[in-house]
Amino acid sequence: MIRIQKSIADKLGVEMGHYLDFSNSLHIYGSTIAEVKDMLNRMKVR
Repeated sequence: MIRIQKSIADKLGVEMGHYLDFSNSLHIYGSTIAEVKDMLNRMKVR
């Protein structure tokens, strides 16, 4: 989505704004557990 946002902003000649995504569904698979844990740990620091 961010790539689409950037492309549109570039074509309009404006700065790209912030992207927020609200979701009520999350899928975590075995192959991505370590990546998700790392992301959650980084979010705790913020």
